[in-house]
Amino acid sequence: MRPRWRSRSSVGIGQPYDTEQASKYGEALWWLDKQFRIVKAGLVEGLTSPILVYPHHFDLSLVWFPHDDQLQFSLGWSTGDETINEPYIYLTASPEPKGFTDMKLPVGAYWQKEGFSGAILPYAVLATNKKPEELFQKFSLCLSAGGRFRPRSRDR
Repeated sequence: MRPRWRSRSSVGIGQPYDTEQASKYGEALWWLDKQFRIVKAGLVEGLTSPILVYPHHFDLSLVWFPHDDQLQFSLGWSTGDETINEPYIYLTASPEPKGFTDMKLPVGAYWQKEGFSGAILPYAVLATNKKPEELFQKFSLCLSAGGRFRPRSRDR
């Protein structure tokens, strides 16, 4: 159900194609897409993007614009990057509302403050959790809680 697969740090150029890892990656994308659709259905205010796959890191992402202003939240899944060298779920805000990083996160998640600012849930924590759907939903609730904040420019 929540397939484990190697981060891209263990897969490199010149290595043979690994059918098993490709299959697990595909299963992970389908599982996460389902979770993102559940989250998207619950965001009744504002506008949401389609669920997107960004080609630079193959992130899966959902962007939410809760108000009639510049504030946007992104909920996504990264296969790992220069900042975090393992797969992870992320939640970011732009512009970052005052108090956003003070929100309490579920156990296993943390606030990333170097390289970029956002809430991080390592995929390994999700993949090994006994109730991954519940953990994903708890983490994604930070998205709707964040929507009550306004951009910093309005807080001043």
